[in-house]
Amino acid sequence: CGQLLQRFAFEAGISPRIEILSEEDAASLLVQAIETAIDFDTLNQLQRLADILGQKNAQTFEYSWKKQVRGLLDAARANDFSPASLADMGRLSVDELLAFLPAPTTDNLDEQLDAAIKSAIDRISKNGDETKTTADYVELLQDTLRALEARRLPWSDWIKLGKKQPGKKSQAEAVAVTALAVRVETHPQLREHIRDYTMLLFSMAQISLTEFQRLKEERGLLDFSDLEQRAFHLLRDQAHVRETFGRELDLLVVDEFQDTSPLQLALFMQLAALARETVWVGDVKQAIYGFRNSDPELIKAIVDQVRKVGTLAEPLAKSWRSTPELVRLASALFVPAFGKSLNLPAKEVQLEAQRASISASQPSLEFFELSSGQFNKGNGALRKLTNDQRAATLADGIVQLLGRGETLIVQNRQNREQFRPVELRDIAVLCRTNQAAATVAEKLTQRGYAVTLSQDG
Repeated sequence: CGQLLQRFAFEAGISPRIEILSEEDAASLLVQAIETAIDFDTLNQLQRLADILGQKNAQTFEYSWKKQVRGLLDAARANDFSPASLADMGRLSVDELLAFLPAPTTDNLDEQLDAAIKSAIDRISKNGDETKTTADYVELLQDTLRALEARRLPWSDWIKLGKKQPGKKSQAEAVAVTALAVRVETHPQLREHIRDYTMLLFSMAQISLTEFQRLKEERGLLDFSDLEQRAFHLLRDQAHVRETFGRELDLLVVDEFQDTSPLQLALFMQLAALARETVWVGDVKQAIYGFRNSDPELIKAIVDQVRKVGTLAEPLAKSWRSTPELVRLASALFVPAFGKSLNLPAKEVQLEAQRASISASQPSLEFFELSSGQFNKGNGALRKLTNDQRAATLADGIVQLLGRGETLIVQNRQNREQFRPVELRDIAVLCRTNQAAATVAEKLTQRGYAVTLSQDG
């Protein structure tokens, strides 16, 4: 896209010396745009609604609105939506959501719940129920009453109140409270809060998107989304550019098509209309870039359309990488899984191995059982491993793997005809977090092994 814009800079109305923002700098500028877009009164209103609607991380106490606005901005830019279109989209979005709720009631549920809670507290205090379960329930009622009268009761507390029960002796006293709490979805103010919060998010996204564009233009900068967007507009709107590409473009190849965003697809379709031949290669089973606004539904729609008007190439069903045992295992696991989740026929999932087995007697898959070896006194079950114990136990497993009598054999990558005993460089440990990786690396280093660990930066 950058090369396209440089070549046709005059038609695109930009300087041929394109300065591109890094992802980190673009993210920083976007935060600045969002913070510029919100005034103090709007911030107060947004955070009050966020508290009532539970839009705050319970561990970090960080509000979700910044992340939600960024999500709207990313979606708008990935679909080439103008800032002006966001207000109508906000209304459509909230109308669609609220259509799932039952019709609002005309009853004053706040007043009725207030009266029911006071009655329940009074009656429980007189029935002699002194169990801890009932004491906890009364405490919940008292907290709820204070928040209700202060008009700051979170909607999640209505749900909690509809599920929580006192001890058996006092359950009759809680019936009225429970009956009112479970009607929360009919509360008209719940709908108001959802609508107000959603519209504020879309309004902020609209202002932020305009401000973000201004900040970049002020500095003469483009980010990666700008490159895609401007290249698409250039191909769509400029007849001269299309004529030039129509003469020059013999072949368009799109790889990893399953990770295409809506804007990228629009750009590819403009190019495809000009190319003499087009090849698309993709695998919906490998779609992993949803966080960058790719959408597997796009590849599914294209495949369905191609099936109507022509034929698809046969799937690339030969696996040249893995041993037959692992290929058979993958097919056995994923043919039914993708048949269920994506409606894929077996021939689009089944693989055929092209490699030979390493050793007939050597298992292709083994399991380490990581155990604390310690039992709980109460129920006799094994104690759960701490993160430190899990890393240490895993390191011990690797020690045993390398030291056992029957040495594992691997194929030599430099010479496929040769086989050799397993070495340290053949072993990788996959971890879910950087912290877990650091802990495992530490335990292996303590046992005398050299470890390569990726570091920040």
